[in-house]
Amino acid sequence: MGYGKVTKVQIMDNTITLSVELEGFDVGMLVEISGTATQDNGAVATFYDVKEMPATSGGVATVMVESAVPLDKFDPEVTVTAVARAAAVWINTLDRDPDQPASTWKLRKYGQALHLPPPPSSG
Repeated sequence: MGYGKVTKVQIMDNTITLSVELEGFDVGMLVEISGTATQDNGAVATFYDVKEMPATSGGVATVMVESAVPLDKFDPEVTVTAVARAAAVWINTLDRDPDQPASTWKLRKYGQALHLPPPPSSG
């Protein structure tokens, strides 16, 4: 799998926005991005999102997340350390397995693995 890095962190209106550059994911692939942003003064914000890999040069995905702690703990004069993870995501559908005890499901079909499923048809 490719490489990634957090290139920018911005805090505005109780939202922390992280710009994450990703490499090695196909355009349209679902990518799970998660991690934490911290400062030495004890400020911590966690982030998590699933984004479709964009068709841009360098593959930049921006994740917007609400912080679980008051963002006023982040000091604009203190360095931010960001630890981020990016992983491919896939979707499978499982149905109840009548041949097994209750609460057992088995794979019915693969979704469009690693890509967004098609939108539902209208009508």
